[in-house]
Formats: sequence, structure tokens, C-alpha cells
Amino acid sequence: MLGDPNINLTVFVQNSNMAGILYAYEVCDACEDDSLCYQIDNILLSDFVHPSGFESFRAESSTQSGRMNQIQAPLQLLAGGYIGTL
Repeated sequence: MLGDPNINLTVFVQNSNMAGILYAYEVCDACEDDSLCYQIDNILLSDFVHPSGFESFRAESSTQSGRMNQIQAPLQLLAGGYIGTL
């Protein structure tokens, strides 16, 4: 899965008539802490956010937002992760 190979996508969440927040469309950042990873063949892999994890209109737990089901709501930030905003 290629989330944002050119590192140029954002998600805009409008919070008033005149303002909003741009979130970087980085699929591993919000859940990248080593304690949240999983293994395949003894290789540690970062959890990642599905496209639905960037869809602010979705209700909490209405869809699978991350591979390991640790992300429960759109744009959720887990301990040890980060989200770039502007």
C-alpha cells in the first residue's frame, strides 16, 4: 500500500466557517511507537492507518481505521506517535 509516496497529501478538517486544520497524510506516524508494532517473520513492522482513518466524517469504531485495530477514530493519535498539522 502506498499512502503518500510523494509526501504531499493532506486532509483538511474544517472546525469553523473560517478555519480548519491540515493534517499530513502520513499512514504510519500516528501509531509508529515500537510498542504498537507487529511482526512478520521476526521483522518488526509499524502499524499503519487505513484511508478511512483520515476521513473525519466517520464515527468512532464505525470502520477499521488501522491494521492492528488500535486506531479507533479518524485522525486519532496514539501514545508514541505524532501527526503533522498546519
